[in-house]
Amino acid sequence: MKKVLTIAGSDIFAGGGLQADLATFSQLDTAGLAAVTCLTTVREQFELHPIAASLVGEQLASLAAVDLAAIKLGLLLTEETVMETKKFLETKSVPIVTDPVFAFKESKNWREDGLARAIVTELLPLTTITTPNLAEAEILAEMSITSTADMKKAAVKIRHLGPEVVVIKGGDRLPGKQAIDLIYDGTFTFLEEEKLPQKTVNGAGCTFAAAIAAEIAKGATPKTAVVFAKKFVYGAIRQGYFVSEGFGNVWPNGFKKEEESL
Repeated sequence: MKKVLTIAGSDIFAGGGLQADLATFSQLDTAGLAAVTCLTTVREQFELHPIAASLVGEQLASLAAVDLAAIKLGLLLTEETVMETKKFLETKSVPIVTDPVFAFKESKNWREDGLARAIVTELLPLTTITTPNLAEAEILAEMSITSTADMKKAAVKIRHLGPEVVVIKGGDRLPGKQAIDLIYDGTFTFLEEEKLPQKTVNGAGCTFAAAIAAEIAKGATPKTAVVFAKKFVYGAIRQGYFVSEGFGNVWPNGFKKEEESL
């Protein structure tokens, strides 16, 4: 059994974060391990609570002897945690999938935000595949993205920051009926699927990146892993469920359920 580590935050609703990662790893026949970087609470508002970076480092040190096949990075939240993560990654020669989750996206310039700057300078050079959504890609590329031509320009800029493969998730922000993602590994490949009406999307990005990591751990090429992950997350969205009125999670079991019904 291939072992895949997620270094990510905990989602109190369990649709995203390390909970989504572990569920996805399990569905894709890999063994998941997890190092927790932060906790979430929701009362009057959504809040993030970082785990002390030293404790994150202790978690990672506890996994030093584990034979990992891939590592997936999610929300790291603080610059100190980024540095602890970097130290660990430098001891492992395995594919790394970085979902560049920025806690705050108000800035359009990664140099102006400490967390974004740390991710770019310390982690992207170690990354095999990075999977920014449009908002994150705009920060990384320092440009507005309103078209597929813009996506291509942004992907080139982001790849210059270090990752071997850039996947920009178009989601529902681009006009038209198609949800368009772009893979850039030196050549451009667009993936298109019809936009889904379902609002059960909490955790979609985490699930997508986790599916890529699991498939790569089993030996898939980056492009093959991304193509599969898009289908996987679509099933997870279609079969998602509502936690409360208007707020729904993806369900990683959804893809297998749909496959079994064919």
